[in-house]
Amino acid sequence: MMRILRHSLLRRPGRSGSCAVALLLVVLSVAATANAHPAVIEMVARGNVPAQRMQQLAREARDAAARVDTWLHLDASDVALRCQVYPTLEAKGMATSYTLPAHSFPTQNLVVCSTEPGFEGELGREVAACLIMRVLGRSPVDAMEEGLAVACVSHWRGRDCRYWATRLSGYDDVGDLDHWINNRSFRAESPLVRRAVAGELVRFLCESRGVDEVMHIFSGGLPAGERREAIARAWSAHVRELARERRPLPPRRE
Repeated sequence: MMRILRHSLLRRPGRSGSCAVALLLVVLSVAATANAHPAVIEMVARGNVPAQRMQQLAREARDAAARVDTWLHLDASDVALRCQVYPTLEAKGMATSYTLPAHSFPTQNLVVCSTEPGFEGELGREVAACLIMRVLGRSPVDAMEEGLAVACVSHWRGRDCRYWATRLSGYDDVGDLDHWINNRSFRAESPLVRRAVAGELVRFLCESRGVDEVMHIFSGGLPAGERREAIARAWSAHVRELARERRPLPPRRE
């Protein structure tokens, strides 16, 4: 359930007297059930962002925060996030010096994104990442940190992480668990590839081993010995199953 607490449109005249900046402020609280632990999210438009688009992004942020609450069972009720939305990547880059579709500063409870098409779900991913980090802190395994956030977004990059992981499953290293939990090799992958695989890895672990064990892995890393080998075998088998569902892909460039 989303409650709109305040919704105002402020216009600041520019030198020519025309509207130069439109500030759309929406403060919402996320409560999936009566027993939920809502995060408070403030949406601020930095520039000429249509109200309808702001509402879409507010829903995206709301859904990601609700998933952190109801799926991961993390209480983020004391976190108040501020989401700044720019109309284009260019405007965002000029204002912040960051040209990523979305980025965040968890210690400041701040998420910044643009409305540029083709990057659906990036705001939700950063909202989830902020809330997870504020509640759990950092993980020693980068794939768990990024994967949890991606898995909290139902519509990411036009699909979801399972769709993209399925498309990538034919590449040899996707089924190699060590490749993804090693921070160095994980960071060497492109953001789209590593987040897609990490999101699917987290979903797989939640489905096969439960959310509680995933929280332990997030905090302390994967177990050693036979348990680790069992997870690696199961992940490899899961990726092979995904590969049966995909269409042939071109050879991967080195």
